[in-house]
Amino acid sequence: MAWKAITIIAVVLIASALYLNDLVSSAERISVDVEKISVVSVGLQAANVNLTLAFNNPSNHKYTAEVVNYDVYIEGVKVGNGTITNLEIPPGTTRQSSTLTLYYAKLGKALMSLLTQGKIDITVNGTATIKVLFFPVQVKFSKTKTVKP
Repeated sequence: MAWKAITIIAVVLIASALYLNDLVSSAERISVDVEKISVVSVGLQAANVNLTLAFNNPSNHKYTAEVVNYDVYIEGVKVGNGTITNLEIPPGTTRQSSTLTLYYAKLGKALMSLLTQGKIDITVNGTATIKVLFFPVQVKFSKTKTVKP
């Protein structure tokens, strides 16, 4: 009788470990892409830019990103950062927009690139902390887009 109980407990523990492993590995496959960058408003000292991130969840599990922190670079110069909290990420693609203020004083290199090459490179580096049961899973992302105004 004791062997049956031990066998049942062992099977439950193994099944739980396999399920947790599936949840964690599925969360690690979530990818983040910079879908859209658009200028919202232009002022004398700064511009407001709308950044849309697309979170692709290829699994059948629903996750929550407790926090997504990201930095924005134009031509290698950090020009802003942002945070998204408590973002639901169901299976498929979820989009989230955020507005950043970019101050012109930091954009000299970008302006030179725009004038000489007719384009600028915008890079977004970040980390999403995905809640998986009791464990946080860190998903890092880095995307560069070339913008030709």
